[in-house]
This record gives sequence, C-alpha cells and structure tokens, in this order.
Amino acid sequence: MGCVDLRHKLHRVVWQGSLAIFLVFACLTDVGAEGLSIAQIKAAYVYNFCQLTTFPEPTQLQPLTVWIAQEPTEELMAALMALQGRQVGSRRIEVVSGPRPSRLDVAYWDSENWQKSSCQHIHELNDTVLTIGCSNGFFECGGMIQLMQVDHAIRFRVNSATLEHSRVHLSSRLLKHAIH
Repeated sequence: MGCVDLRHKLHRVVWQGSLAIFLVFACLTDVGAEGLSIAQIKAAYVYNFCQLTTFPEPTQLQPLTVWIAQEPTEELMAALMALQGRQVGSRRIEVVSGPRPSRLDVAYWDSENWQKSSCQHIHELNDTVLTIGCSNGFFECGGMIQLMQVDHAIRFRVNSATLEHSRVHLSSRLLKHAIH
C-alpha cells in the first residue's frame, strides 16, 4: 500500500471517528443524560463544529481561536476551557474570553448572557468567523449556528442565508443533522 493510500485511509478513519463523536452527541444529548451537563454538551457541540468546518486560509502555525464573546457561567467557562489545546486537523484550539482578539475563527455567545447589543459584534465580524449562539434572536442578527433545547435535548439549526455569504464551509455531514 502506498503512502497516498495510507494517508487517505488514515484521514477517512479520523474523519469517521470525528463524525461518530458528533453523532453520539447529536443523538444522545438529553440534558442530564449520561451525567453530562448542558455546558458540557454545548462545549462538545462547539468542538465538533470546529472539526466539521472548513475555515478559509487556515495557517497551520496559528491556533484555531474560539472566542467566548460574553461572560459565561462558571460551568460553561470550565467546559469550554476543557477544549484548550485539543487538536483540530493540524491546529490546536485556543479558547479566549474578554475583549475580542485581533484574529479568531469561532465566536460563541451563550443564551443566558445574550443581549441585543451583541448583534453589533456579529455584524462587525468578517465572513471567515464561524458564529455560534443560543438565543432566539441570534439568527436575526446574522449568526450561523444556533444551539437550542428541544424536548430535553440540545439540537442545532443552521442559518443558510448567512452561510451562503460566508467563506466558512460546514460539512454536508454536519448540515444533514441540523433542524430545519
């Protein structure tokens, strides 16, 4: 077996493993099930969205920066900080909070702290940033992915209109699990 074949098979195994992790969370995210908190489930979704998103012009030397756009609860902050250093392709996740960093890949807003003034922050971000939020008003402000609680489970929906005008591309495997 040649190097190219081996690399292709390894890539497929890693990809299927990432998808399998995502599907577990997509199907088994009953709040409180399996001992997972809502914060841990949200953090798992953020990680899987990072795994299944193609960002424009990725630089292998730069981390994949996840900005927590508002002050989260302590539990959510701990769950998101657990992503720190996790590998996504050839990049490692760097979780930051506080003022918006000069370079970022993902911006996350949580519903408990959502404010309509956050719409301005979403509009200020360029088309290379994946925006994830949990508020009903998030889509109206141009957010890309909205996490929501449906029948005691966390699910997500995707703002197709915003994504069409973006340079961020979500995997079709991810899109088929979104609520329409």
